[in-house]
Amino acid sequence: MTNNYTKIILKNFSNSAYIYKKNAIIQRYFAELLAKECHKYCIPPGCWLDLGSGTGMLAEEIEKLHPYQKVIRIDGSQMMLKMNSLNSKTYLWDLNKGLPNCFEHPNLIASSFVLHWLDNPCNQLNYWVQALHTGGWLALCVPINGSFPEWYIASNKANVPYSAINLPSQNEIYKAIDKSTIKTNIIHSYKQTEKKAINLLKPIVKAGAHATQQKLLKTSQLRKLIINWPESNLNKEYSLTWQILILVIKQ
Repeated sequence: MTNNYTKIILKNFSNSAYIYKKNAIIQRYFAELLAKECHKYCIPPGCWLDLGSGTGMLAEEIEKLHPYQKVIRIDGSQMMLKMNSLNSKTYLWDLNKGLPNCFEHPNLIASSFVLHWLDNPCNQLNYWVQALHTGGWLALCVPINGSFPEWYIASNKANVPYSAINLPSQNEIYKAIDKSTIKTNIIHSYKQTEKKAINLLKPIVKAGAHATQQKLLKTSQLRKLIINWPESNLNKEYSLTWQILILVIKQ
């Protein structure tokens, strides 16, 4: 049975499906990076999966670089899957349940900005690795603990709860895999910059990525948070920094 938090996540993304691509700028940027990283390696053809595919950004980028290979899009939101190209193969599935039996032992499992939304992300990651075909590949892109330091500083200064989503740590992710299988291991520090601090949070909401395990802030608390957001440079701009792990392993 799908829990309440998962229902909220899927509802938010479904509601944002029609405008997701317009607002998911950081997600598109890293989908392109992850696809290029996959292209560096000789991944066997066959069953390739994009887990938590959403509107198909990552699958599209992989297929551009591998024009003779189709990537199956798997996601828990029917509305997001409907936004994929008409000739793509999609499959509706709650990834908290593992992988569908009909896609056993894929040669590639790719996933970007999805793992942290799952109930037990590192347990699921371990399951994904074990599900791979012998010699199969896993390509992962995920925001990790240490992201959003400006948000954390503003919360403390404003004396309001820090309401960002809980993110897995790099060490937790490493415990779910065999380090000897790692082929790519990069942490990107990605900084968003805006003239107004509130504009750093708006794309998160518009893309449907605003579910959190924390209690949502009241309007008065949100105002205090924004007022106390630290300026990032002499131009009085504001920033939000993401720590993004790109990991490619060969089983």
